[in-house]
Amino acid sequence: MRPLELTVTGLRSYRTTTIVAFPDDWRLAAVVGPTGAGKSSLLEAIVYALFGSGTVPGASQPTNLITDDSREMRVVFRFAVGPDEFEIVRTYRRVGNVQPVLTSAARTYTGAKEVEEAVIRLLGLRQEAFCSTVLLPQGQFATLLQAAGGVQKETLDAFFRLAEVNELSDRLVAA
Repeated sequence: MRPLELTVTGLRSYRTTTIVAFPDDWRLAAVVGPTGAGKSSLLEAIVYALFGSGTVPGASQPTNLITDDSREMRVVFRFAVGPDEFEIVRTYRRVGNVQPVLTSAARTYTGAKEVEEAVIRLLGLRQEAFCSTVLLPQGQFATLLQAAGGVQKETLDAFFRLAEVNELSDRLVAA
């Protein structure tokens, strides 16, 4: 997955609309700034857009991410997977529900379950694996290193798609 553009409104320190455009040719990025500037909030916004909650599944619910004085939080995330581009829009309102929408040139997915399934297919990772291996939020690198063997194996297997590698290996041996 390659981020293209992130638009955030009403999420934590981003009361007004903020747009972050990622350069086409970037290979490495750093988000820098003083404490409280909103660096972690940008990561929360990406995870919220993709999975419907923040970097801590179950704990970073939208009610915890929305700015105190906002009625609505909205995140629009454009990203590419291979040659295909996608846009996901998630809106959380204190009153009234808005279904997430994921669009591409080929298809539109609507509703929490359909969008979640499509994101997992596209990324090859569930939220927990994504947060553990792709983001590694503040202080969480140690969590992956100190996790029980089974959790580490599951996370790394999902990230590196080892089931696919093992299947291909078995087929080559059989051939």
